[in-house]
Amino acid sequence: MTLYRYHITPTAPFATPLRSDTLYGHLLWRAAERHGARQVDELIKGFSAGTPPFVVSSAFPGGCLPVPLLAPLPRRQFAQTFAPAGGRELLN
Repeated sequence: MTLYRYHITPTAPFATPLRSDTLYGHLLWRAAERHGARQVDELIKGFSAGTPPFVVSSAFPGGCLPVPLLAPLPRRQFAQTFAPAGGRELLN
């Protein structure tokens, strides 16, 4: 699969974050505008059949890569690690 990277320079604020589903919607809308509804129907059938014609990731700032989210530390471990001596007592 060929990898393409596009840099987007916004000219106005975004109403929602640029998540992959939003980008898919915009790309399909543009394909409908340019090639008509039949072409978009064919693209959508490819997604439904498990053979997507393209794959899109969510957008993120240039020069940055997304990282996996880590599970939060248990409250007691967080307090022991980060709370200064003499800080608040744990509620639990």
